[in-house]
Amino acid sequence: MMSRRLFLCCLAAIAAVCGAALSDDLPATQVDQPTQATGAGETEKGTIAINFAGGTVKDLATYLQEKFDVAMAVAEPMDFAVGPLQFTAPNVDQVYVLLGGMGRVARRPGYLITPKDPTGKETQPTDLKRPDRPADKVRDESTVGPIKADGVVLTEALGELATLYRVPFIYEGTPSAEAFAVDAPKCSVRELIEALASHAGCVAKPVYVLYGMTPDNVAQVLDYTSDEEILEGFEKNFGMYANLPKELRMQIFAFAFGELQNMSPEDRAQAIQYAQDMFGTMFDRLASMQGAGADGVRQKVAGVIDDGLEFYRGLPAGQRGQVQPLAEYFTRMRQKF
Repeated sequence: MMSRRLFLCCLAAIAAVCGAALSDDLPATQVDQPTQATGAGETEKGTIAINFAGGTVKDLATYLQEKFDVAMAVAEPMDFAVGPLQFTAPNVDQVYVLLGGMGRVARRPGYLITPKDPTGKETQPTDLKRPDRPADKVRDESTVGPIKADGVVLTEALGELATLYRVPFIYEGTPSAEAFAVDAPKCSVRELIEALASHAGCVAKPVYVLYGMTPDNVAQVLDYTSDEEILEGFEKNFGMYANLPKELRMQIFAFAFGELQNMSPEDRAQAIQYAQDMFGTMFDRLASMQGAGADGVRQKVAGVIDDGLEFYRGLPAGQRGQVQPLAEYFTRMRQKF
């Protein structure tokens, strides 16, 4: 429960924008909205109401799949307790932004690999699908090949595609380790994935993959996120923070510090260590990016850190001591930007 409490209340300014960058925070698209005919998931006021009673990330995936008619899968072992979660959002994209900030659940577009039955059909047929965003289409429709190879093993081949195209794969059951030959003409990434799965007696279904985010797996989530997506999310959300009045920005840090102060010394130390582990991975990735766009985002991140350190310096000496390790950590992070 510490991780959830930390991101709900501790260091709210930084956590919210980092979470959004990893939670598929892209502009709303027509294909990723509740249908106008049914109004699926919408309230009478036109907003989307989320009322998840609590459970595991898998339970949340089932809830979202039923609510939005979108195929979901959960990355193992990224399954842990989530919720309860109750909020409203103006569109589906913002639902996932809030899930990232409140529940620490990231969504990535990927594929579920399921076995065929003896007749060659899926063992669990479904008419659910993953609505493609523009970024997904660019990736999935990229041309590869021609490819000709012997001794291909499904999990190894898909592992290479995961690295090249930042696409996660979830396996239902254990795919065959039997090697096969591939002789494919030029085709799209999606067609290649489907062909490889078919060779191994499986079906590849496009799904959204949910990750319960922890310091241990945030690096894996980042592996499936392009630099462009990360920069877009950070630019949008850090830019929103930068436009807040200075007084309000300081109030955010005052609230965050108040929550830390109310923790026991043991919980406070755990929360601070958690923040270092989580933010360090994100900041290291951001620090390694190239280009003017990355420079601009780093400047905005530096502004948030500067605000936090300014607030810290204004605290009485005794209160500074309670969060000194975190202040020292962000001072080091500030040198990256």
